[in-house]
Amino acid sequence: MPMPTDEDLHAALLVLLAPITRNLHQRLGKTTETKVVNAEGIDLHDGHVFAVAHGPDGTALPYMVLWPTATTGQHTRLAGGRSMGRWGFQLTVAAGSPAGVRWALGRLAPVTARARLVPGHTGLLTPYFDQVQIAPDEDVDPIRWSAALRYETTVH
Repeated sequence: MPMPTDEDLHAALLVLLAPITRNLHQRLGKTTETKVVNAEGIDLHDGHVFAVAHGPDGTALPYMVLWPTATTGQHTRLAGGRSMGRWGFQLTVAAGSPAGVRWALGRLAPVTARARLVPGHTGLLTPYFDQVQIAPDEDVDPIRWSAALRYETTVH
């Protein structure tokens, strides 16, 4: 099997997150697509924050955003970037309250712990942070809270 491409790694990351994903929101060209993955879970926005679901109290329900990475000066919808045999990506967890963010982080932690994106071709996912910082985003109304998480893995 050849070394996985960035597309392979991005797809493997979506598969890894599938067990905790409720709806997967993706931009495909000029259109967007929402795919129901599970009856319960966390909405996953792939590359862009689409419409965010709100609870009865009007606050944002927990969601994750897999951010695209600019590579070689060109913007792409793919997450991750490769450098010196390593592939890293940012996943932001957000909600309408710090408690919602903590709940989503609790669902995410066992999925990413000791995970390999492509067995035989990638190392274990490694968090690229010491502590999780939950911070307010006061630029949206109602306010949201989020934690930006960076991970990386070796690729061989």
